[in-house]
Amino acid sequence: GRLGIGERGGQAISALMQSKDMLRQFAERPFSRPQMKDRSHLNYGEFRAAVGELLSELHVEEVPGDEQMRAMFDKFGDEQQGGGVSRESFEAMLFRMLCFMLARGDVRVSPGSAATGQERDKRWREEFLMKNQRRFEDVYEFGRKLGEGTFGAVYEVAHRAPAAGGAY
Repeated sequence: GRLGIGERGGQAISALMQSKDMLRQFAERPFSRPQMKDRSHLNYGEFRAAVGELLSELHVEEVPGDEQMRAMFDKFGDEQQGGGVSRESFEAMLFRMLCFMLARGDVRVSPGSAATGQERDKRWREEFLMKNQRRFEDVYEFGRKLGEGTFGAVYEVAHRAPAAGGAY
């Protein structure tokens, strides 16, 4: 790939992109260091080192330069915390960076190891359907048909406003 990502790195990134839990664990590593005791935000030096270490572990040879790194830090930093980057923001930044690599074609996500993600999605759908007592048509208003494929059709929908008292 353009970032010098080898097969091993591509596999590691693919695995991260397919497991939200693995991505979270990966993103939390910089926050588990002793110097982070009683702190919830990375400063710029810690952020820069953490991004570099994580990319190195993913076998990405091209690490963002100072200007890009500062822009990422500023974008994901919490100004109320002196510009530091929180765990949640660091995880979001890591996910977006991996998505960007995927979109650029630097990495491909192989569907072979997605079984656990498919199982999780299936359980989520089942749980959602059991908890949702309303019919789809009662919650959403159908608009025009946008397209149709082998497995179904896509419609424009609008969320219906709840009636007085919160019921649809």
